[in-house]
Amino acid sequence: MILKVLTFPLTILTLGLFWFVINALMLELASAFVHGFEVRGFVAAFIGAIALSIVSSLLHWLVMPSRKEP
Repeated sequence: MILKVLTFPLTILTLGLFWFVINALMLELASAFVHGFEVRGFVAAFIGAIALSIVSSLLHWLVMPSRKEP
């Protein structure tokens, strides 16, 4: 939540593309703390962040029912 507030102006300027950078940094941070989880550089983390965003969007689309207006 704090990261969202601090990076909000930069996210607005980049039209949301800065979120991929934030997610990549979070993946690298997670790899520092989780044993057996390794990210080999920022480019790999950035590609992983894009992949996670795509998978998350697809799962959200599949799992959440669409609202039908009466």
